[in-house]
Amino acid sequence: MLKFFGKGSAFADDNTCAYFKDGKDMILIDFSLEAFPKFRKIDFDGIETIYILITHTHGDHISGIGTLIHYAYFILKLPVIIVSPTPKIMEHMTYLFDKLEGCHKDAYSIVLTENFHKHWFIDAIPTIHAETHTGNCFGYGLLVKNNLVVYTGDTNTLEPFITFLKSQNIDCKYLYTEISAYNKDVHLYIEDNLDILLALQEQGVNIYVMHLDDEQKISSIIKGTDLKIVDTQP
Repeated sequence: MLKFFGKGSAFADDNTCAYFKDGKDMILIDFSLEAFPKFRKIDFDGIETIYILITHTHGDHISGIGTLIHYAYFILKLPVIIVSPTPKIMEHMTYLFDKLEGCHKDAYSIVLTENFHKHWFIDAIPTIHAETHTGNCFGYGLLVKNNLVVYTGDTNTLEPFITFLKSQNIDCKYLYTEISAYNKDVHLYIEDNLDILLALQEQGVNIYVMHLDDEQKISSIIKGTDLKIVDTQP
């Protein structure tokens, strides 16, 4: 379903960043600076608009958006629409692009999720991550090729995403979830969540893990299960 530029956590060599295409739309979920060299290799034929869904404003999730806006405006000649789940995130992103990145005023626009309507967009899903970002951390529910795709972003709980999965009357469901090999308050510790993920899988949910802090250790833990680590673009 989703394609990935990177699958690592904040201090990894590549940061987690996903995308998909739908007709004339290219949709990215966050965008780190490490993703930019791979982004440039994408085939943009037929694409008319680039959308970026913001999960939260930590640097490993938004560090490359300003560069992408410049590139889309000056090279690709494509508009960029930033989708923000809260007014606070909108305020911070506007300051970043206008005051720090110096993006051209016609190069991008920002819309709140409550005012955003596309057939591939279902909803923003509020979650809990870092205390400093309380109320401003989200995952997303999306419709990709008629499949339900739930993307957690950074979170320390699966509860809102499980609730969302159960609420949607779509047969084929995918969960892309962050996972951590080490026990941290701000992320999903794999030892505490493995049984939950396996139970969801038994219920027919296709599960992929991302935002990895130790891929080798996580690979070892999920070996013998049908849980999958996301593949990344070369």
